[in-house]
Amino acid sequence: MLIKMISTIAGPDVSASAGQTISVDKAFGDRLIAEGYAVPVADTAIETAVLRTPETAVAVTKKPNNKRK
Repeated sequence: MLIKMISTIAGPDVSASAGQTISVDKAFGDRLIAEGYAVPVADTAIETAVLRTPETAVAVTKKPNNKRK
């Protein structure tokens, strides 16, 4: 889980200053957010959509009939 620190925190497993974005496990992150030490960072979803290839077909038009009678 990504969180952005509001205040500085230091401990045996983590050290972060205010404004720093860090990755922590969900339980620890939820606890820091609940106690007001951090705010959640919106998870950025990885886009998995595939772009379609452009159509390469060419429209065929009828040639004008320029025959003289």
